[in-house]
Amino acid sequence: MICSPSSAKSEYVNDEVEYFINTLHREDKIIPLIVGGIPRSKDESIECFPPAILALDREREPLGIDMKIFGRDGAFLRVIAAMLRLNFTYFKNREDEERKRRLKIFASFAAVLAVMLGMIVWYNFDLINQALYSPLSQFERGDIYHKKGDYANAIKLYEKAAAQGNVYALNNLGTMYKNGKGVKQDYLKAKEFYEKAAVQNNAHAQCNLGMMYLHGLGVPQSSDKAIEYFTQAAEQGHEDAKSELQKLSQQDK
Repeated sequence: MICSPSSAKSEYVNDEVEYFINTLHREDKIIPLIVGGIPRSKDESIECFPPAILALDREREPLGIDMKIFGRDGAFLRVIAAMLRLNFTYFKNREDEERKRRLKIFASFAAVLAVMLGMIVWYNFDLINQALYSPLSQFERGDIYHKKGDYANAIKLYEKAAAQGNVYALNNLGTMYKNGKGVKQDYLKAKEFYEKAAVQNNAHAQCNLGMMYLHGLGVPQSSDKAIEYFTQAAEQGHEDAKSELQKLSQQDK
């Protein structure tokens, strides 16, 4: 029974309570939940029990559960305990245990979620690192510096990529050493980088090696070696290598 000054003045509420008491004789089953007012108050404006309850002897009067005293959750638990005829302390302890169990489940779920989020963040961070520090990425960034004329930064990035076997970086380093761009001109160094890229079937490096042998740059001049490297590059469709082979063929004629 929801008890308040408004319900105490309601004829319908009072009739229901009277029927419950006088016809069904179940006043011991009434559970008054006081949501406002004061029971058995001398001030009728704040009285929360209907006349049918006030007419009962004090010994037969059901014990009210005041929401202001117990709070919403506490009052709710007392109503449930009264309905189920359970000892409130026992019921409250079980509710506390259940709440702790739910908190543990929630904490476990939160921990699993945190681990999953951490793995996602780590995975994405790893992808970003791979994108930034992969040999191809380092070569591409080095190539941007190279085209801008910032040879110092270009070489740094080429060397990092070349150390991981990137053929494009190896070829470009060879070209920078051959032309003395950003470094002291060194044909032997150029040949070294070209050869490392050429053995990985890089057509640009093969053509560049052919030019070095053709003109005797840091190596003994050798048309045969030049043709060998030009042929390797031409077989991969390298246009400059095809052009050089054609020139050499015409010279022979």
